[in-house]
Amino acid sequence: MLVLCFSLVSFFNFPPTLGRLFWTKYLLFNKRTGQFASPLTLYKMHFLFYRFSRILKLIFSAIALPLLAVSISFTTTGVFTPPQARGSHDVLHAAERINLTKAVGPESLAFDPSGGGPYTGVADGRILKSDGGDWVEFAVTSYQRKECSHPFNPEMEHTCGRPLGLRFHPKTGDLYIADAYLGLKVVGPKGGIASQLVNEVEGQPLRFTNDLDIDDEKDMIYFTDSSTEFHRRDFMPSILSLDKTGKLMKYDISTKEVTVLLQGLAFANGVALSKDRSFVLVAETSARRILRFWLQGPNAGKHDTFVELPGLPDNIRRNSEGEFWVALHSKTGLLSKWVISYSWFGNMMLKLPLSFKQLHYFLVGGKAHATAIKLSNDGKVLQILEDIEGKTLRFISEVEERNGNLWIASVMMPYIGIYNLEFMPSILSLETTGRLLKYDISTKEVTVVLPNLTFPNGVEFSKDRSFLLIDETSASRIRRFWLRGPNAGKLETFAELPGIPDSIRGNSEGEFWVALHSKNGLVQKWVLSNSWLGKMILKLPLTNDQLHDFLVGFKPHATAIKLSNEGKVLQILEDVDAKTLRFISEVEEKNGKLWFASALVDYVGLIKLVLIAIAIAFFAIILVAFNHNNNTYTQPIKNESHESVIIPLPGGAVGPESFAFDGSGGGPYTGVSDGRIIRWRENESRWVDFAVTSPERNGCEGGHDNNTQMEHICGRPLGLRFNERTGQLYIADAYMGLLVVGPNGGLATPVLKEADGVGLRFTNSLDIDQSSGVVYFTESSSRDNTGRLMKFDPNTNKTTLLLDNLKFPNGVSLSQNGDFLLFAETTTCRLYKYWLKKSKSENLELITQLPGFPDNIKRNKNGEFWVGINSKRKKSTELLISNPWIGDALVKYIPIDFTKLYYRLVGLIGSNGMGIRLSVDGDVVEVLDPKRWKFVSEVEENNGSLWIGSVTRDFVIKEKV
Repeated sequence: MLVLCFSLVSFFNFPPTLGRLFWTKYLLFNKRTGQFASPLTLYKMHFLFYRFSRILKLIFSAIALPLLAVSISFTTTGVFTPPQARGSHDVLHAAERINLTKAVGPESLAFDPSGGGPYTGVADGRILKSDGGDWVEFAVTSYQRKECSHPFNPEMEHTCGRPLGLRFHPKTGDLYIADAYLGLKVVGPKGGIASQLVNEVEGQPLRFTNDLDIDDEKDMIYFTDSSTEFHRRDFMPSILSLDKTGKLMKYDISTKEVTVLLQGLAFANGVALSKDRSFVLVAETSARRILRFWLQGPNAGKHDTFVELPGLPDNIRRNSEGEFWVALHSKTGLLSKWVISYSWFGNMMLKLPLSFKQLHYFLVGGKAHATAIKLSNDGKVLQILEDIEGKTLRFISEVEERNGNLWIASVMMPYIGIYNLEFMPSILSLETTGRLLKYDISTKEVTVVLPNLTFPNGVEFSKDRSFLLIDETSASRIRRFWLRGPNAGKLETFAELPGIPDSIRGNSEGEFWVALHSKNGLVQKWVLSNSWLGKMILKLPLTNDQLHDFLVGFKPHATAIKLSNEGKVLQILEDVDAKTLRFISEVEEKNGKLWFASALVDYVGLIKLVLIAIAIAFFAIILVAFNHNNNTYTQPIKNESHESVIIPLPGGAVGPESFAFDGSGGGPYTGVSDGRIIRWRENESRWVDFAVTSPERNGCEGGHDNNTQMEHICGRPLGLRFNERTGQLYIADAYMGLLVVGPNGGLATPVLKEADGVGLRFTNSLDIDQSSGVVYFTESSSRDNTGRLMKFDPNTNKTTLLLDNLKFPNGVSLSQNGDFLLFAETTTCRLYKYWLKKSKSENLELITQLPGFPDNIKRNKNGEFWVGINSKRKKSTELLISNPWIGDALVKYIPIDFTKLYYRLVGLIGSNGMGIRLSVDGDVVEVLDPKRWKFVSEVEENNGSLWIGSVTRDFVIKEKV
């Protein structure tokens, strides 16, 4: 569609006049006389042909643009909407907003020589100064203020002035101003009405003065005029028409002379002088690049491209290290890149009845966002920070780095942003320059109470006001400062914490809630105990995000700790896998609820304390009742005399849930939590990769905790079975459905993703009728009774529903003679026979009630069945199964991973898994429950050995019978 649209327009955008003359001349050749048309006829025909082509061009443009608009709605990110910049970090949404007072468009920011400010120019012509949290008027660039009050009419910009770039002279304290309409101006340290310096160059008026920088040693001002054709309010036509009349100039303060350094620039914009004053940078907005003009050295007077950018650059600002921050007004998608690369297309768009907002919407890809890029002194990209969704910042015009913060301006918004850069360096360097201060509201006096603290953070009074708590984030502790009593004025440690504390809040009982930004692992503890190591890490080329990932152990989580008035730990609440909360900064207890805040996310959390009490009571029942088994079957003879060998899985793999052996006896093959199917080579004593169930493998590596969050992308192969005739391996993948892969492995092919119009949500186990090739499989249900038992015939591609409304159907196995299926219901701990050769009214038969939760079922060569038991059944689980509302409430309202908690509790109380062997008729023959067996998912008997799998372990157990 896009190619068609562009082709229709481009076809009638003919080459230069010479080309048109050639074709006109050719068309008017007289074959009878052998002569071409006369020059006059040729000129007339060329004129008619030219006018005709213009008409056709407009007609096809009118057709192409609606088609283009339709096609845009179907394109993906990167075509219309600009993609995320490569290597960028989506962190600017965490910036703090500072709203302006009845003003909009803080295009540039400046701080005076004493550190006051920031100062910023706004749309109504004023320059404002931030003074103690309020914005006050500092200066104006125009005497005419009558029509310039709020709300401001943009049509009055040329009268009221529009201050853009601002810079203070560090020696004189004068503020130099690039006013878009009024030229280069200056105002003294006390503000007021700015004085005129330059309003024309070489007899030509400055039409769009944009930005500037000052060389205070030579008293030179470098500044830009974006266009000699367009004013600021017409910046959109300037960009779309690819106007190249911009200039870079310098103004000599002492001689008042202006020199043009560069001209013919495509929307000359931001200006920045290098730290050594050897070159000056200028942004070409329409060309999406920054040029370098050499002032000194062998290349003096020459210019080159400093960097190509992924969007439209605005102002450039240098930091104290000599690096440069570039603000992108917006990134460019594929279409906007194309538009601003061909002036005829931009000019055509300008002729359409589109408003400024519509043109701007198209230019920025229809999506508000913010992008800041840090460049080295030689033009290398060092860092890209973004607010990809424009949650906090959008259409930024300048980024100023100052005292560990980024101050971020926007020519279109009514606020500025502040993003903190030094949070990580302050923590890792263990610097002790923090202070606890006291402010007296009545006298307005400030007193330093405690100096030399290590990143002091949260602070809270005790209930009786006898002491004050202060946490030291880097030291992972809380200090107590006594205000009254015999210890008044003394400082002591109140509590040592397992992580990095943030805010402290007291509750009505006089207890304290402490939010941990993150817990400390062994490595983090070591780093936070040795300042030299932290400082060494800070010297590595790591971004703030990478440092933060290291600090938090590369895993988001949330931890809240309740302390008594004496500093004893009363309660710890966590969201271990950050399913709901992460990086919390404060916990506030109010009216029976806990409110959770976070400096890094865009929401707050809320939990009712009564639900936490229910959870604690429920698991207390588990701990009380764990010694009481509830076996409802005849106990057979136990056998524990087998030899066992533990075979570790490779590369951090976890969860060998099921086994399969190929037709030649090779294997076993097993699926693991990262989506791979691996094969054991007995003669080499090693595992090798065999197959995967998903083509998406990015982010699939790592341990079990990582893979559980990526299972839906990477796949999670569970049941496995080879078709002995074809050599194909059939796979029941929990997320990908039923798949098959050939004898040589590779990427498995999906064969079934839905049945009876319902998608497969939890494909679990399978077995194959080797005589017919029919596959029997289960689809489990995680919370209700919507599980299904089905069969799939690969010969006809037909799926048949055998049973539905099952409670977590799991393992399934076909009897040796093919008369029935044996399948397990995990939730009810039952085994059923499903007769394949009886009428429907007689085909389902309950075989036995098991002493634990069954998983897979595998038949041995004698026709007997091995059932893997994940864990034994307890009275507490009886309560949960009998009252499903309890489990629903826990899962819905408590931010805890109950699956992980269950496994930990089972491990704590010693409830091991089991293997149960059943006869051909389903009678219990043997029970194996060695203490080393945990969370058993399958027992496979092959060549005199038992292979024991587990969905949570990182090894396979091989038992010799």
